[in-house]
Amino acid sequence: MKPLLLLIALWACGAGRAAAQSLDRQVIGAAGASAQAGAEQLSWTLGQPAAAALEAGAFILTQGFQQGDLFRVSQDPVLEVQYRLYPNPVSDLLWLELSAARPARLLLRLSDAAGRELEGFRQTAEISGSTRIQLDLSQLPEAVYFLSLHGESGGAVHTFRIQRIR
Repeated sequence: MKPLLLLIALWACGAGRAAAQSLDRQVIGAAGASAQAGAEQLSWTLGQPAAAALEAGAFILTQGFQQGDLFRVSQDPVLEVQYRLYPNPVSDLLWLELSAARPARLLLRLSDAAGRELEGFRQTAEISGSTRIQLDLSQLPEAVYFLSLHGESGGAVHTFRIQRIR
């Protein structure tokens, strides 16, 4: 009887010290740190370049790696624009034909091979149906240039490589 009472007494003493499990965001990685300044918190982990999240209805499956509260960022609808650039190589006048099924707004930028934007060659194009734009490159020296088309959100739609000749 004494061993049974001893066993019950040990169990009763140990039950008061037992703690329940808690779940917290943890990761095993090669390196990482967490810092906090006031209400701002920064946490990083080295070991995985990207972590994806898959959704099916109300269920979200993540790969972990510090993906806490997920939220959506609105994205602009995909900009579908058909384009034609000619002649290339160009000596004086360059033509850009654009057409879109729905109205769109594009920003055109001309830059040199080093990526510097050329002044006077930045313009906005409103497209509804078909639009034809003329660029006069006659004052530019012979070189390679890049004409980039950007959507309203700033993302590049397309970049053309242009060869300027005499």
